[in-house]
This record gives sequence, structure tokens and C-alpha cells, in this order.
Amino acid sequence: MLSFLSKHSTRDPGVCLDEIAIAIGVQGGNIQTILVESEAEVKPPASISHIQWLDMHDWQEWRASGEAAWEKWYQEKIAEIIRVVESDESRKFAGEIRTLEEYLKPVVSDFAADARIQKLLEKKLTGRAWLFEAVEKWRTAADRSSRIFWMMGVPGFGKSFFAAHLAHFYGRGTVIGVHFCAYDKPDHRSAPRIIRTLAFQLATRLPDYRKLLLTLPEIAELDRKQTAAELFDYLLANPLKLSITGGRERLLIVIDALDEAGGDGHNELVEMLARHAPSLPDWIGLVVTSRPESDVRAPLQGLNPFVLDTATEANRADLREYLRHELAPQLQPRPDANRLVEQILEKSEGVFLYAERFCDDVQHGHLSLDHPDQFPQGLGGIFFQYFQRQFPDMEKFRKDVHPALRAILAAREPLPVEILQRLFNWQDEELRDFTRPLASLFPVAKEASGEVIKPCHKSLAR
Repeated sequence: MLSFLSKHSTRDPGVCLDEIAIAIGVQGGNIQTILVESEAEVKPPASISHIQWLDMHDWQEWRASGEAAWEKWYQEKIAEIIRVVESDESRKFAGEIRTLEEYLKPVVSDFAADARIQKLLEKKLTGRAWLFEAVEKWRTAADRSSRIFWMMGVPGFGKSFFAAHLAHFYGRGTVIGVHFCAYDKPDHRSAPRIIRTLAFQLATRLPDYRKLLLTLPEIAELDRKQTAAELFDYLLANPLKLSITGGRERLLIVIDALDEAGGDGHNELVEMLARHAPSLPDWIGLVVTSRPESDVRAPLQGLNPFVLDTATEANRADLREYLRHELAPQLQPRPDANRLVEQILEKSEGVFLYAERFCDDVQHGHLSLDHPDQFPQGLGGIFFQYFQRQFPDMEKFRKDVHPALRAILAAREPLPVEILQRLFNWQDEELRDFTRPLASLFPVAKEASGEVIKPCHKSLAR
């Protein structure tokens, strides 16, 4: 797919951006972009800003320079487009972004490629206006002394869901970098890899910063820098301080799930950010999310976190709206609809993941609104009822299922299915008998090394 980028085609909202999103997210399209107006005016959308475009923004100047010069320039550009389109393999236009991609080796965490972010964006955002307002108030405040806006909340609050929508929809040019930490993916929790990824993303959005990176004497030898702190200063803090700052509004980097970057009571990413984020220029701000875990709270103790309190009326109002929308067909004919929503709300303990799974259970007939006495209490109750349905024979569960679940949860990374099968000496049919009823909470996923099994949400391990 060829995408011609102009101010008009990348306006927000706009049909063209929707078509690009469909091509990327639904059709898995291979996007090649052509810049027909200056990069500063266009501001490529986050979903394709990592892609090297063919720069044709000066086409009017060439056309005005005479027939011979115009024809030569035009034929060269057309030849490059044809070369890329007709290539048997997925090739990219040559240029600065392509060069930096080779040097920085970013983790694949852009919206075009990260399946986790795409899945979060597929879900409708309900409410949360108060969270967007809190971020905007901090971003536009006259006092820019703090470089980090820290949002802290319990498991299941919906932090990652909010972060995905914040990064994707919060103004086309406001969020210039995003990373989602993942405890089960080494590259997604490695502080050095995360810094390299963010540097690459910022370079795709800030032309002046990109050109500074390309002039760094050791940009092709980054592996020599062993620590995250070294990389942070070399790739982010120092070049950004030299970038053009006059009148620049504050731009944001979003990092989700800081707690998932740690291990064994140590979190290099958080410790590095606590010490080195103040060295960023004041027009760069970090919006980070985490659970209230000690290896995050201790390094960031000098900050006042924005606590995502499940008991606030704003959060309860969002949950109430979500329940009424998702359960509308079941609630519409009932005179006790309002009372039922309030009962579900109390059982949810203010946790969005509870509401999501509760609605799913009702829609699949696992729960009935006719029996409020059977509504599970909290997220733990939701999971407990799931296991009761799938494994009604408790003795068999303890003997055949529980040991394997302990092995999955004890693994620091997603457990290869092959290892699980060998551990318990299962035949292929026995393996399928184990994974089939657990598919909702412990899905089997394909990775480069083979099939792995892991919990769908970190809270399952608790």
C-alpha cells in the first residue's frame, strides 16, 4: 500500500488515517509512505512514523526549475517507488530513518506491529475523561520542574488500556514515544533496549533530533555502552538538550507497566529514570504507569504519584457507564436494571478487568442477572468461578492441573509448551486436554522459538 502524506491526508480526525489503520491493523498491510509536504507540517501519525518515507515534499520547486530538471528528478523518484512496490521482499525507502533503525535496533513496539497494543486499541474506551484531563493539566502547567507524571494503580484498573489510548489518540503530535513493558519478554523489560527504542521513535518524530543522532561519533557502536544510564545520556538527554527548543510545547513519552521491567527486587529502568529523567529538557515529559510495587515506589519516592483510586466516584461512574453499555440487551427489559448495575459495581471493587470479565461471562451464559447472590466478589472471585466451571472435580484439578499451573506461573518467561509436555510426560492428546479448558486465562501463543503458554494477565499469579 502506498500512502501519500500531506497535511490534509493526515489531519485528525480524517478518513485517510482510518484507512491506514485498517490496512495495518485488520489487513496486516505493508505500508510505504511518500511525503508530499514538509515533515514539520505533516507530522506523520504514530502508526506509521517509524517507516522511512520517500521525500518528495519539494516537488513544486523541482517543477518550477525547468522541464529537464523536473523530468530527471521525477523519473528517479518514480523508479524508486516501482523498485519498492515490485520487490519480492518487503523493502524500505533508503534514508535517515532506515539508517537509524540499523544503528539503534529498536524493539518492535510501534502501533503497526505490536499485537498487544493493537488488541487494547480494538476495545472501546469508556469514560476516563478525568484521566486525560489530569495528564493535560500536568503537560500544560507553567511549572515544568517535574519530568515524570506517575500514574499508580492496582492490577486490573485498566492502566495499559488507558496508556494505549493516550498514546494513540492524545493529539497527533503530542505523544512522540511509547513503550509497553512486559515481564514475559526480555527485550520489552530491558532498560538499554527500551532507551534505544524510544530514541528511534523520537527520531522519527523530531527531524532536528534525528539529524543530531546521525552525527554522534559512536552511533554505530552502541553495544560498547553497557549501562542504561550511559545510553540515556548519550541518546536522549544530551542530544535533546541541543535540539531546537524555542516555543516548543511539551511533548510526551508514554511508558506503561514500569513494574514489569523489574525482577528480584531490582528495577534498572525505574532506578535509571529516577536519577536521570531530570536531565531531560523541560519540553519533554514522561507519563508512566505502574502497580504500587516496592521496586517502583522506592526509587520514585521523591514524586507524588497520581493514585488511580478504585473508590473514587469518577472511576465508579466510568464502570457504571461500561456495564450499562455492555449489558444493555440484558438490562433493557428489567425494572431492576439500576439496582443490578450497582450490585455488580460493588462486587467489582472498582476494578475494570472485573467488569470486563463479568460482562463476558453474562454474554456467554456463565452468569445470570437473575441470581445476584452468585455474583463473584472481586477479581479473585471471577477467576475462582472460572476454575470451578472448567474443573468441577477438585480432586482431579489438584492432581492433574494444579502442578502444571504452578510450573507455568513459576517460569520467569513464557513457558515453552514442549518443556511443559516433557515435565509431565504428556502425550499430545493429554497436552490438548490441559490447554483447551484454560485457553481463556492461559493462552498458547506462537513465538519465534515455538509455542509458549503464559497467563493472560499478571494478576493471575497472585
